[in-house]
Amino acid sequence: MGGSLVGLYAVGILTVFGLLQWRGYDVPLVSVAWPPEWRRFHEYQARLFYEKGRTALAAGLTHEAVLALSFAYQRDSQLYEAGGLLAWLWQASQPAASNRIYLQLIREHPQRRIDTAQRWYRALLSRGDFESIARLSREMLNHDTQHPAAWTYALLFASRHLSTESRERLISAEPALPTESLALFQLEHSLRGLPSTEVRKRLVDTGVQRPSSALAQFHRIDLMTRSGLPTEALTLLAQDSILDSRTQAALRLDALAASGQQEERRKQVQHLLTPRPQLSTIELVTAHLMRYPSPPLTADSFKQLDSSPLPERPENYSGFLALFCIAASSGDTERCRQFKDILRRLSGAPLSALESVEAFFRGETEDRRLGTYLPRIQPLALEVVWALHEQFPAPPPTVKLRQ
Repeated sequence: MGGSLVGLYAVGILTVFGLLQWRGYDVPLVSVAWPPEWRRFHEYQARLFYEKGRTALAAGLTHEAVLALSFAYQRDSQLYEAGGLLAWLWQASQPAASNRIYLQLIREHPQRRIDTAQRWYRALLSRGDFESIARLSREMLNHDTQHPAAWTYALLFASRHLSTESRERLISAEPALPTESLALFQLEHSLRGLPSTEVRKRLVDTGVQRPSSALAQFHRIDLMTRSGLPTEALTLLAQDSILDSRTQAALRLDALAASGQQEERRKQVQHLLTPRPQLSTIELVTAHLMRYPSPPLTADSFKQLDSSPLPERPENYSGFLALFCIAASSGDTERCRQFKDILRRLSGAPLSALESVEAFFRGETEDRRLGTYLPRIQPLALEVVWALHEQFPAPPPTVKLRQ
């Protein structure tokens, strides 16, 4: 009798195991045969639907991907990959839900806090949620000792899009910012509304001492250009610099544009794109052309890329996306079509959102908030997204008058 029961149990277990395998569950036989393991079935179920979500997303079926990933994360909130992908997909359509998941991931996966915060920052930046960026950056400056420069710049950039009251709250809030971050933040905040002579005194006349870090030097030179002192910025760049060559090139291009040295600027861009452009170079040049638009220089750059194009490979997707943004913002319809075709070939998806993004850049959309469109066309390099937000700042909120 006992042998018969064991045999029936074994047949039942094998039948269930075969059925689960047929349905796509990656579950080991021992988890089916051993009753204490049955409580883990939700984990295997979550993993199955996570894979379904990834497959649907790769096929361009976003709605199906969201449904599968939502179920996966609901079944197992410890499945980090499902939560991260779902938060990324929801960043445009359900920003509050996206934020909630990112916060939950940080709390439940402290060992991945830095990675999650970086992902969250990119999502917030795409949406133009600068209040949230400021809070996140401030928090990470007191937790992420590996990337203080990145979080300091994130805070500085966000602060430029905040009200004076919000910036003052950032300075006085607790816990205190790290010393250098606070000094740079206070310097930029203190320059607002000052006459040019006072700005020059603070940035140039007191800037003879060696900067405390590469970020401090970058910030001073960048502020000079932004504050109407591009010639002084070029002079400081020509001195012995602790900045890497790529950062120097980006600062030099901006200062040349701001000082009106168009021929030297053109030569610098031509040099960067010769002999064959790399992804990082394309992103540098497109970010610059977005910050300082120049139709002739943009046209020259496109012609140069015709003879020496960026290789059409998946790893260069963000570069072609940046080129599409430049073409759209400059009204080059033919170039837009060219880059849209490349992006669709590289992704294997229809990318229908590109049409609405192009219409936004042409000024044809009723919604003029860049943050409505950027989440639909990721990934873009951070420097390109920063430049886009500078070129297309959020419009002031409209005030409806009572009838």
